This record gives sequence, C-alpha cells and structure tokens, in this order.
Amino acid sequence: MSNSTEKSIKKDFKISDYIGWILLGITLWFLFPWIFSFFFNWIMTDPKYYGENFGAVGDIYGSVNALFTSATLILVIVSTMMQRQANQDVREAMAKQLKQEQASSTAQLAQAIDSTKKQLELAIQVHEAQISESKYAIFNNKFYSLINFKSESVNNLVWYTDEHGVEQRIEPKIFFERLSKTVRHSLSVWSENPDEMDIEFLKKSVYIKTFPYSKRNDITSLLAYFSNYKYLIELVKNMDLSPIDKRMYLRIIANSMNYNEQIILFYISPLYKDLMECLKDSEIFVHFSGYRYEFFAHKFYNESYFGIEFWKEFFKEQGDPT
Repeated sequence: MSNSTEKSIKKDFKISDYIGWILLGITLWFLFPWIFSFFFNWIMTDPKYYGENFGAVGDIYGSVNALFTSATLILVIVSTMMQRQANQDVREAMAKQLKQEQASSTAQLAQAIDSTKKQLELAIQVHEAQISESKYAIFNNKFYSLINFKSESVNNLVWYTDEHGVEQRIEPKIFFERLSKTVRHSLSVWSENPDEMDIEFLKKSVYIKTFPYSKRNDITSLLAYFSNYKYLIELVKNMDLSPIDKRMYLRIIANSMNYNEQIILFYISPLYKDLMECLKDSEIFVHFSGYRYEFFAHKFYNESYFGIEFWKEFFKEQGDPT
C-alpha cells in the first residue's frame, strides 16, 4: 500500500480520540448520583430545606440524566457515522490504489511486450544482415574466382599461323592483336557501304578472319573464352545488389578486358543471340569509340551495351534501333 493511502487511513482513524471522551462521559453519568449527593451534602447545612431526600435535586438529576443520555446517543450516532465514513474512505483509497496498481501493471506489461518486440525485430535484422553479408561474401568469392579463372584461361588458348609455309604457334596476345586489326580494317571499309553488312555477311567475314588461325582449333575455343564474361555478367545480374554496386561490378568486368578483346567481342556477338542477350544492360564496351564503329553499333546494338559518354550521346542522336 502506498504512503498516500496510509496517510489517508491514519487521518480517518483520529475518531479514537473522541471514543476516550465518550467513555469518560458515560462513567461520569453512572457516578453522577453519588457525586451530586456528595456535592450538596458538603455545601448544604440543611438539606431538608430543599425537600426530603433531595426531591427537587432528583428532578434536576433526571433532567441532567436525560440530557447526558441524549448527548451520549448523539455522540454514538456521530461516532458511527464518522466510522462509516472512515471505512468508506478506506475502501475508496484501496480501490484507487488497486486501480493504480492495475494501470501500472498494464503499463509495465505493455512496455515489456514492446521491448520484447523491439528485441525480436533487432534480432531479425541482425540475422538478415548476417545472411546478407554471408551471401555477399560468397558472391564476392565467386566473382573474383571467375575473374582470375578468365585471366588464366586466356593462356590456354592455342592458335597457329602458317607463314612462309611454316606452321607456327602464336601467343593469345598476338592472336587478339592481329584479329582485332583485321576487324577494324573491315569496319572502316564497310562504314562507307553499311548496307552490305547483314548477319550472313558477318558470319562469312568472321569465318574468313579466324580460319587462318584455327586449322587445329576452331572458333569454339574463342567463344568458350568469351563465355567467361557471360558467366561473370550473369552472376552480377542475378545477385541482389544495389544499382550502384551492380554497375561497379559490371565495370570491373569491362575493365578486365583489353582493347583488342572488346573489338573482337563487339564484332562476333551479333552472331549469337544468347551472348547478345547477356551483354545487354551490362555497358561492357568501354575501350573504343569512333566513326568506323558507328554503323555497326547502330545496326546491332543499343545504348545499354556501352559504358562511355561517346556512345550515350551517339544513340541519343541516332535513336535506339533495338
């Protein structure tokens, strides 16, 4: 019980002080005849003057007795009413205290539920963050493993050339340089007459350009090498990354290619639908620009394949053909 309730009860029970006075009054009432007789015997020398056996005094005593009886009854009634009021006050105080305790318990329960809910939400967030970090770590490991694998796999490409009647093996770097040079020359020539270029013409052109180097190793090995970029791009696209992070990883892929690789990929990709679909929205081409490439880019590509401002402006001016 609170201090305020205890103070209220203590204040109400001061009626006990009056009960003492009531008991004193009742005692005096019972002793009044003897006291009254003693008083008059002490001060009166001739009691018969006042009547035999204090007759007149008896009347006075009767009146006083009735007065004391009435006063006592009134005090009892007042005491009972005050006691009843005190009990009522105690009940009200206890009821108020009970309501306060119930309200306090309800508030504490609500606070406990809210605290538990927040802790659960925090635990879920931490768990989801841990899962996200774990997924990101796995993705990161796969991504850079594929980057390293791609860099190493280029050294496994074997190409040959027949110069002066002698068959010689050439390094992949030399092969990409020579094939890129041939492609650039062809694009420069066809840029003057772009209507001649269609898929069938392109297919024949690719075959003619790669045939001298593929007597023992056909073009499928070149496609297998470029498929490494396809796997990398698909890995990034399928990962739940923010647009900024996704673009960053795609740019890492683009920058892992050299200039000659990009020219060759740019040239042969239109022959393969799945490769074109994968490269879309990757901004893979970032190492070349210029007039000789414009007609080919406009014919087979759109802005989403390119990551430099030159091509963004070019497609805005030309319109998107795809």
